[in-house]
Amino acid sequence: MTGPARLVEAPGRFEIDIEAAGMARIPAASLADGRLDIDYEYAAIDGTGEQRAGSMRLTTGGGRTATGEWRTVADNGTVYDGPLTFEFADDGTAVGTYKFSGTTYDITIHLLD
Repeated sequence: MTGPARLVEAPGRFEIDIEAAGMARIPAASLADGRLDIDYEYAAIDGTGEQRAGSMRLTTGGGRTATGEWRTVADNGTVYDGPLTFEFADDGTAVGTYKFSGTTYDITIHLLD
C-alpha cells in the first residue's frame, strides 16, 4: 500500500502542519486513478481570527510524489490558493512545500500522537 493510500485509509489519524498558517485536521481524503484529494480545516494563526477550510487536488502517478493545487476559503469569504508538492512515506506521512503570494513554505502531514 502506498503512502497516499494509507492517508486515505484513515485521514482522521493525520494532521497537516501548514507553515505560516496553522495546524489542520483532515476530515476526508480520497484516492482514485492517480488523483489524491485531501480536505482540511483549521483556525488561522496569523492574527486574522479566520476559520479556514480547503482542499488539495494532487496527481500521484502511483508513486511517492504528489503535485497539484490547494485552495482555502476563510469564513469571511477570503480565498487563498497556489501550487504544492508532497513526498510521501509508506506510513502516509509526507513532507513538502506550498507556494503563496510568491513565497515558498513548508507543509507536513504527520500522524497524530
